[in-house]
Amino acid sequence: MIPTQHRQEGLSMAYVRAIAAKTGYSVQFRKEQYKVDGTFHQIRKINDKYEESGYPLDFELKSSVDFTIEGDKVIYDLDVDNHNELVRRAQDPHSTHQILILFCMPHNENDWVNINEEHLILRKCCFWHQLNTEGISLNDRKRRIKIPITQQLSLETLDQLYTKIRDGERQLC
Repeated sequence: MIPTQHRQEGLSMAYVRAIAAKTGYSVQFRKEQYKVDGTFHQIRKINDKYEESGYPLDFELKSSVDFTIEGDKVIYDLDVDNHNELVRRAQDPHSTHQILILFCMPHNENDWVNINEEHLILRKCCFWHQLNTEGISLNDRKRRIKIPITQQLSLETLDQLYTKIRDGERQLC
């Protein structure tokens, strides 16, 4: 059996693929991961042909059972290297937008997936966040982030993010 971390990663990728497929976006996952796990592409139809809009949205994908919900925030301790790269990208006005996607999973592995003849359920959900207001961390291990629970990666999320990107907004949240 593959390690738990790899199973968590596979389920988080399935969640992201499902959201992209349902909403009509393409998603590409990278084999070489230099702090970017994948990219969403908005697809548009021009003269009966489909093409990418030219507005990519990069993401770093994490999956974890080690998170808490406090009030209206998801609390997660992100590796400082990942944190700093997300901050640098957000602060660079010429870079492609990048978000963190966190797949929050139940502690009990038996609750991760439920399959029967009626449905396939992945539990719990993904949240997204753009780390743009925080500074570079000098900590050498982890940086605690707080993601508003309103920033759930949902069927509406990609359209909302792409509207901001097309409008030239750097800050997505």
